[in-house]
Amino acid sequence: MQQQPAKLKAPGAAAAAAAAGAAGAPGAKVDPAAAAAFLKLTLEEQRRVDVAKYSEEIYYSERYSDDESEYRHVSLPEGLRKYLPHPPRLMSEAEWRGLGVRQSAGWQHYMVHEPEPYVLLFKRERDFQLKYAPSAVAGASVNAAAAPLGGAHIK
Repeated sequence: MQQQPAKLKAPGAAAAAAAAGAAGAPGAKVDPAAAAAFLKLTLEEQRRVDVAKYSEEIYYSERYSDDESEYRHVSLPEGLRKYLPHPPRLMSEAEWRGLGVRQSAGWQHYMVHEPEPYVLLFKRERDFQLKYAPSAVAGASVNAAAAPLGGAHIK
């Protein structure tokens, strides 16, 4: 009876096994650090696949505002919810953008809604785009050279 070759279940598993010291030998010891690095890599790859797959299902509310800020909420689809931080906490811009959330500049994740942590609540300064548009900032740097020591004042 011929022995069947071992089947690899994940891409790069042979490299991970070699890095871990397993090299396919029966009874070989696996380095836990190398195994953890391999698992982290595959989880990150899976997250990227899921973000690409589910990003079109992200729900973006209309913007609403008060006198100082504008707000919106973003609801993540079921397939991305497993990548939210546990326990729930505020996320940095890099974290929520890493989940596939696409918004213009200036938005901050400002509140966690405990009953529904997959609903991300965002706010930013009212009229942010008018105040900080690239053309306004470029104009401010030109005006700063001509302004007295106080610098340019952007309204």
